Amino acid sequence: AYLNYTSTKRRLIFCAVSIALPVLANWLRAYMIVMLGHLSNNKLAVGVDHLIYGWVFFGIVILLMFMIGAHWAQPAADFSATAAAPPAAPPAAPPAAPGGHTAGGTLNPWVAAAATLVLLALPQLAVRQLQHAPAGPAPVLALPDLPSTATVLPGDVAGVPAYEPTFVGPAAVASRSYAVGPRTVTVHVAYYRQQHYGHKLVSSENALLRSDATHWSRRESGHTVVAVGERRVGLRTAALLSGGVGAAARARLEVRQLYWVDGRFTTSDHWATALGLLGRLAGRGDDAAAVTFYTAGEEAEGTVQVLDSFIRTHLPAIEAGLLTVRAAR
Repeated sequence: AYLNYTSTKRRLIFCAVSIALPVLANWLRAYMIVMLGHLSNNKLAVGVDHLIYGWVFFGIVILLMFMIGAHWAQPAADFSATAAAPPAAPPAAPPAAPGGHTAGGTLNPWVAAAATLVLLALPQLAVRQLQHAPAGPAPVLALPDLPSTATVLPGDVAGVPAYEPTFVGPAAVASRSYAVGPRTVTVHVAYYRQQHYGHKLVSSENALLRSDATHWSRRESGHTVVAVGERRVGLRTAALLSGGVGAAARARLEVRQLYWVDGRFTTSDHWATALGLLGRLAGRGDDAAAVTFYTAGEEAEGTVQVLDSFIRTHLPAIEAGLLTVRAAR
């Protein structure tokens, strides 16, 4: 709009169209892909076809926008009709300059279109390069023997239904239970490396509970902050109640969870995705992990205190182990 129009009104109109038209086009694209899949019995418009059709349609829409915009393009000398009286003789056409510019400085619309398409393609080429990076060794993940009051226990807590958070496609998984006084704290780590579709940290399929879970149900969820040394670390919180019978029916789990991405902790899905992308672009890889802590106890307040105290004391040792795994990449 800036390069091809001199009228502010035309520039604003074209910007408005550039915002509205892709939204409408995306509605049409989604409808077309769904109908292609439906009419072809899911033989078309799935998997790679979905991406191909989407990018082809995107290219068509962008090309049409450039063609429509170029139709009303104003050369540099085409000022408002309210300007001063025209000169006695029309000026000669400005000679063409290298790079698609005229002497007056107006960029050829087709050159602008080509340059824009090249710029749009560069991120995709970068993503393909990252996705086809040579595979590194599989991570060797092990939770540490924690000092102080934590003693490793071999197995699950007696009388409490088995529980484990759901993570799809991790490169490595480790889970370990520790005795802290009369209670048991379990640490579960799902570690991801060279993430891609179906194997990534942030996914709707990764959850504290599966949608078809029968032994546990979520009753509470929230967020808390724990002081770990000089840092304040945010954690997602949840309370799970068992659906068993007898003593197991009273079982309650307090759960804390956070992401470790590019050497930093976060509870935000969006920030975790951004940190992973920045790490890959900086050449540090995309190693990341979801760390889940949980402990059983009928008394909510006492259980929370034990769990948060465990995290405050032992999270640095767990973080050091994650850094060691990443360094061995």
